[in-house]
Amino acid sequence: MIPPTLPGRLLRLRALARGALLWERVWPALWPPLAVLGIFLLAALAGIPSLLHPALHIALLAGFAGLFGVTLWHGFRRFALPDTAAADRRIERDSGLRHRPLSTLTDRPAGNDPTALALWDAHRRRAAAQLAATRTARPRPGLAA
Repeated sequence: MIPPTLPGRLLRLRALARGALLWERVWPALWPPLAVLGIFLLAALAGIPSLLHPALHIALLAGFAGLFGVTLWHGFRRFALPDTAAADRRIERDSGLRHRPLSTLTDRPAGNDPTALALWDAHRRRAAAQLAATRTARPRPGLAA
């Protein structure tokens, strides 16, 4: 998590990056059920169900409902909300930031060696200066390649 001493601009960018990542994960899972719904609406507007025998009409409705449910389940069965680490990677990638300064600010060294802690503190200061000097780009939603 970004320390609260950093500008609110980075917190807003993180929220935008999470939103873009969420859209990129939701849309591919959502378009197949929407396609089934669209085909059903086209058939209903064309009057196809009213031309069928009542038993076939019910079978058609049940088939579309089942297909809609299956495509919805299939699209969202492995869905996961984007975490802050993924949002940080997105900001760093879109902004061209090198050496992952956001993760540097949120990481901690493993040990308690005073020399290592001093080096890590210097590294964190350089990362904070890089973030302050860099114009970070707004993450734009787009489907992953």
